[in-house]
Amino acid sequence: MLTPIGPNLSPSDQKYTPTVLLTGHADWVRDVAWAPTILQKSYIASASQDKTVRIWTSDPAHPNDWKSIVLNFDAVLWRVSWSLSGNVLAVSGGDNKVSLWKENLKGEWDCVKWIEE
Repeated sequence: MLTPIGPNLSPSDQKYTPTVLLTGHADWVRDVAWAPTILQKSYIASASQDKTVRIWTSDPAHPNDWKSIVLNFDAVLWRVSWSLSGNVLAVSGGDNKVSLWKENLKGEWDCVKWIEE
């Protein structure tokens, strides 16, 4: 399960309260990254112990309605990181590989490069 997105600080108890809770991973979430973008959609990526990356999207018309696409891997995943433009996602895991992902015109995510040592 992911931590709450967009928490609000309640003035009465000085505690954060979640506005949206993103769920779907079956094991620990190791990393979360928000894409720096000026596009209409917002993107968040989460890497998990369950060997999946979820790419969450939301558009301005429905800011609390997040949908996810699942990318499956062969190893536990450790980190996700967006490029400065927010259109390329780097994923690294326990297999010592880094993969780079881009969204195509159909809204699907394609692996454009594998780096392995």
